[in-house]
Amino acid sequence: MREMRTTPPRPGEPLRVRIRPLRRLAQVPNISKRALSLPGALGRGGLSSARFRPVLIALPAVYALIRGADQAYLVRGRLLDPDVLTFQNLAAEMTPQSIFGGVREPLWPLLFVVPVRMLGANSEIAIRLIGVLGFVFMIVAFQLVVRELFGRAWSIVAALLLASSPWLIYQAARGLREETSAGLVLMFCLGLMRRPVTGHRVVLLFGLAGLTGLLRWDAMMVMLPVLALAMIILRPPPIAWTAGPALLALLVAPLLIGNYVQHGDPLYGSNILAKFFRNLEFHDQPGFVTSAEMATDSYAGPPITWTQYVFGLHSLGELFSRALHAYRGVPIESTMLALFYPHLGSRPLLVVDLHTLEMLAAWLLWFPAVIGGISLLRTRAWPIPLMLGGTILAYSPIAELIDYRLVLVVIPLLAVCVIQCIRLATTYWRPAIRLVLRRT
Repeated sequence: MREMRTTPPRPGEPLRVRIRPLRRLAQVPNISKRALSLPGALGRGGLSSARFRPVLIALPAVYALIRGADQAYLVRGRLLDPDVLTFQNLAAEMTPQSIFGGVREPLWPLLFVVPVRMLGANSEIAIRLIGVLGFVFMIVAFQLVVRELFGRAWSIVAALLLASSPWLIYQAARGLREETSAGLVLMFCLGLMRRPVTGHRVVLLFGLAGLTGLLRWDAMMVMLPVLALAMIILRPPPIAWTAGPALLALLVAPLLIGNYVQHGDPLYGSNILAKFFRNLEFHDQPGFVTSAEMATDSYAGPPITWTQYVFGLHSLGELFSRALHAYRGVPIESTMLALFYPHLGSRPLLVVDLHTLEMLAAWLLWFPAVIGGISLLRTRAWPIPLMLGGTILAYSPIAELIDYRLVLVVIPLLAVCVIQCIRLATTYWRPAIRLVLRRT
C-alpha cells in the first residue's frame, strides 16, 4: 500500500507527486499482537490510563456491593434462613464464656453480636449486609488471584463477570458465611502462589487456616493437606515448621476444648452435622430414626462421627462411585446455578427443553476447566486445582444431599481454571491469526 503526497508547485513548474510506502501500516504482526490481547483491547491513554486505573480496579468490588445491597433491600423483612437464625440466636446469647463450645463455629456469630445487641429483632437487614460484605470480599480475593496469574485486565473482566452471577448475589443477601469462607480460601491460594514464599508467610498461612476453621471447619480441613504438601515442596525455614502449627493450634484449641467441656466431644460442632446427614439419608430404615422423629429433631439419634458415618455406613465401592459422580455433578450443577439462577430450567425454548441447553452450556465450561486445572498443576498456581478437587472429594459422600451453597467456593476456583484454558488456547490460535492478517 502506498501513500500519495502532493507538493504545491512553484510558479511555472509542473505539479509533482511523490509516492512512498506506508511502512507503519505494513507492520501487521505488531498490530495483531496488540489486537489479540485483552490489555491491548482496553487501549493506551484511554480507560487503562493511570487516571482511570484505580476506578477500573475498584469497579468489580463496587459493583458487587451495589448489587448485593440492592438484593438485601429487596428481601428485607423476610424471615432469615434457619442457619442464619441459629447464628443470630447465638449472637444474642453470647458471653465471653460461651464464645467457644457452641453448636457452630464462633467467628460468624461474633460478627453478628454488635448489630444484634444494638438492633435486636430489627437486626435482619444488618445481618444481610454482613453477608454482602462477605460477597465483596470474595470478589476482591478472586480479582487478586486472577491478577497474580493473568494480569490486571483479565482480573477486572473476570471479577465483573463473577460479581454478575444472580445466584452469588442471592447468596450474599441471605447473610450466610459461605462467600466469606470462599474469599479466605482464595487468599490462602494467593499466599501460596505469590513468590517468594518466605517462612514468615508460611506461618501466616497456618494462621489463615486456623481463622478459616473458626468460620467453617470443613474448609480448614481441606486447606491442611494442601498446606502440608506446600511445606514439603517449598521447604521453609525450620522455625516455620514449629511456629506455623503452633499458631494454628493456638487459634483452634479454644474451640476444641470448649466442645469437649460442654459436650464431651472436641469435634462436636462438626460431628453433629454427621448425625444430621445420617438421619437425612437413612431415616425410616431399620435401626435409624423415623420421619416423625426427624421432623421433631433433625439431630435425633445416637452420636456419630464423620469417620463412622462415611466409612462405617458406606462401602468403599459406593464411596468411589459417589466421588466419580461428585467430580462431574458438583461443577456442573454449581455452574448452572451461577449462570442461570433463578430461571434454572423453568422456561421452554421453542421445542428444546431449556434445561438441556443449560446443561450443555455447563458441560462446555466443564471441559475447559478440567484442561485448565491440569495445566495449573504444573505451575505455581497448583493450590487452586488441589483446593478445587479436595473440596469436591470432601463433600462427595453427601453431594446428593447438600445445598450447593456449601460448595460455593467451587465457582471461583472453576473460573480460574477456565481462564487458564482460554489463555492456553490463545497461545495456539494467535500465530494462526497473525498469519492470516499478514496475508490479508
